[in-house]
Amino acid sequence: MGRASFAHMSRALVTGGAGFVGSNLALELEALGWDVVVVDNLLTGHRENLEGFQGQFIDASSLELRSALRQELRGGQPFDAVFHQGDITDPRWPNDAEVLERNVKGFQEVLALAAEQGSQFVYASTAGLYGNGPVPMQEDQPKQLLTAYGRSKLRMDELGAEAGVSHPVVGLRYFNVFGPREAGKGRPASMIYHLALQMKEGRRPKLFKWGEQARDQIYVKDVVA
Repeated sequence: MGRASFAHMSRALVTGGAGFVGSNLALELEALGWDVVVVDNLLTGHRENLEGFQGQFIDASSLELRSALRQELRGGQPFDAVFHQGDITDPRWPNDAEVLERNVKGFQEVLALAAEQGSQFVYASTAGLYGNGPVPMQEDQPKQLLTAYGRSKLRMDELGAEAGVSHPVVGLRYFNVFGPREAGKGRPASMIYHLALQMKEGRRPKLFKWGEQARDQIYVKDVVA
């Protein structure tokens, strides 16, 4: 979906907007002239990622989105688009139940808001659904869910497909996103970030076995576009 698809729109909500992809998206939308509202509870996001952001910031989780936005929604202009980036994205998060609770129920809350507002809805899915399946991978091949994070995203995709019958819903399956503002992710940051950090510190980048593996990587600005 290119920028032209959104040319007639002007107001956006970005959940998880203080996170890695969310902050890049919020700042780019604002640079394009959108009125942007960011919602983030800073569980994994960082306010420093939004340096220079002029829009409204609301400290809340996706689970409580509509109640947190009640005043904003009562008298404000509806959102033309809702971009949902507000998930726990660490596949090694120590509490599987929390990942499923926050990601799936948070998704349902944001999806309900988008439906009520008549907003275009774009959300972050993941390539983690494909697991270690055969390559080249096919969309109809069985999914390999290796983590609670993957299970939560598959459920989100199922809910999005159901809602998409009557409402514009787009899920983007990110593959190893890297780029500016990912430092705050810490351990779950991209391989490219960690290799670059090792080299900047004068260390040899850590390779596994003989380094013959191949991985898909995508620059965050391309995700935003």
